[in-house]
Amino acid sequence: MRTLCLGSLFLGLGAGAVFAQADSTVTTETYRDWLYNCATVANETRCEVMSNLMTTEGAVFAQMSVQTSNETSAPLFQLAVPTFVDLKRGVSLSIEGGQSFDLAFSFCNAQACFVAEPLSDPLLDDLKKANRAALKLRSMTNGTIEATFSLLGFSAAFERLDAD
Repeated sequence: MRTLCLGSLFLGLGAGAVFAQADSTVTTETYRDWLYNCATVANETRCEVMSNLMTTEGAVFAQMSVQTSNETSAPLFQLAVPTFVDLKRGVSLSIEGGQSFDLAFSFCNAQACFVAEPLSDPLLDDLKKANRAALKLRSMTNGTIEATFSLLGFSAAFERLDAD
């Protein structure tokens, strides 16, 4: 089993980077270990809170985010992890002091595999209360991988997201 105990740093590749155009409005704010991004382009607004899990070498290992859009009513929970994972096993997300959630992969692209699903109330409640979340997945090349996300600042960042 390979365990990654890593600090959170920010890459800033959220809505701000995706929508950065001349006619756009972009807001970025930091809430401890979480980043709030909100961008409006041509009357479409997309906002997210996100945190990157970095390797000791400084590369992004995984990204957790919650996103909203003026096109949808429910926030979207998204977890991005490296490719070459066992898609059948999915990801186990354990929230400190809360419950464990078994999440299925939704899709993969050339850069990552993604869990993308509406944010459930039980998951949101646990994310708000905890300081850490642990993910566990099976890599096709490295076996079982466990990693920990910081949730410090998530509650405040989500409150900001929910206010939009």
